[in-house]
Amino acid sequence: MNKPLRTLIIEDSEPDAELEVLALKQGGFDPVFQRVETAAELHKALTSASWDIILSDYALPGFSGPEALEIVQSSGLDLPFIMISGTIGEEVAVTSLKAGAHDFLVKGQLTRLVPAVNRELEEVHRRQAARLLEKKFLITFEQAAVGIAHVNASGQWLLLNQKYCQILGYSYSELLGHAFQEVTYSEDLEADLSQFQRLKEGKIPAYSIEKRYIRQDGSLIWVNLTVSGVWNTAFDYALVVAEDITQRKAMEQSLKEYTQRLEQSNQELEQFATIASHDLQEPLRKILVFSEMLVGTVSPEGADYLQRLQVAVRRMQNLISDLLNLSRINRKGQPFKPIHLDTLLQMVLDDLHVALEETQGQVIVEPLGIVEGDESQIHQLLQNIIGNALKYHREHVPPVIKVSG
Repeated sequence: MNKPLRTLIIEDSEPDAELEVLALKQGGFDPVFQRVETAAELHKALTSASWDIILSDYALPGFSGPEALEIVQSSGLDLPFIMISGTIGEEVAVTSLKAGAHDFLVKGQLTRLVPAVNRELEEVHRRQAARLLEKKFLITFEQAAVGIAHVNASGQWLLLNQKYCQILGYSYSELLGHAFQEVTYSEDLEADLSQFQRLKEGKIPAYSIEKRYIRQDGSLIWVNLTVSGVWNTAFDYALVVAEDITQRKAMEQSLKEYTQRLEQSNQELEQFATIASHDLQEPLRKILVFSEMLVGTVSPEGADYLQRLQVAVRRMQNLISDLLNLSRINRKGQPFKPIHLDTLLQMVLDDLHVALEETQGQVIVEPLGIVEGDESQIHQLLQNIIGNALKYHREHVPPVIKVSG
């Protein structure tokens, strides 16, 4: 099946035009054509219909192929333009091709017409595909959520999208031709230039860096840059992607300041716990000693009050001890080392001997083995767990505690 071909023929000779149409038909085309002879007819044909290709005589009465070529070019249409002449000289052909004609053929020798048409139609298709790809790229380039730019070997911007301009606070014209060194914060410039130099020398294919730009209003803005090199035979330009991370940096700074305040608070807590363990324990100890001395010198009712006082003092001592233990948790632990848990547990049970006797408690221990850890903290852990089990049990029921692992 022949391929449709919308053909505009600029020719004053109707027989010559018919020969061109016949050659196209024989070459597998189904040409729908119009013949024009003047500039006015050409203008009208270009605006009233769509065409796939133009075949033009070189010389017409009062009109010429080069003039027709200028009209087509000024219209902005991307149409293959093939010049056809009854006589041809090398100089004329070269001049026509330099002016923009896609080929130059001789009338009466139209064997090259169909191959030339096929070739030019393919070229038009490639150009249209390239323009579509370029259009899509430009849309993506301009609408990207990050700044994108091309930078030459000197650091000058060759191309920037709108987001990059927004990040820096300058217009496109104000940045084009200027170098990134001019708006990079001085403390960050050396590191960026060092990496950029390595990129240009081919030592690295790309690099990422966090740096600060100085915006037009004088404020600083943090960006994360990803820079990659584009090479032909030598370094051509750098592709730069800039992401605004100012908000993230502000959050990191806030977190750092909060952490510092928290560390300060922990230090103050440790200091308070130390004071409490030393300065408060001694008065409580004295209260406990003196109350025990008074038990035998007061009435039974007074002795009961003293016993209640002693219970409250011991409770206060336990609270202070717990506070001190809590503060120690935040301190840096000892380096881990092998710990024989069976030996350590026996030491804990020895420490809890009085509590075991008072509660008539029983601890059943299975072999625990060896672990890596901080011995003092594990000792405290076991003592707290078993001590709580002895302290909080059903009334009048001796506790039974089983330890296994």
